[in-house]
Amino acid sequence: MILLAYKHGLRASEVCQLKISNIDLRNGTIVIKRSKGSLKSSQDLLDLPGQPLVSEKRVLKAWLDERATYNDRSDFLFLSQKGGGLDRSAFFRVFQSVAKRAGLPADKQHLTA
Repeated sequence: MILLAYKHGLRASEVCQLKISNIDLRNGTIVIKRSKGSLKSSQDLLDLPGQPLVSEKRVLKAWLDERATYNDRSDFLFLSQKGGGLDRSAFFRVFQSVAKRAGLPADKQHLTA
């Protein structure tokens, strides 16, 4: 989630609205529907050999493989603990937790709108 948000400049709500159908691993693209301006764009997914933690294609493939084990039939890419799509507040909590574990100062453990 955070890798996609950073690489593609996504707002929290845009990350939460991503669908599995927005991801094309074969062609290495992601379709993004922007919240503001009603724009839709197709962007390339980064694939860096030897750098699996920042390779969007590899991370997404691993996530989709894991996600398939959850038996959740929703089309949302990222799921809540209760099933179905993740909401913005849950994304913010994940982001803050990761930022804290990464050692970011408290004033940097937030997202800008």
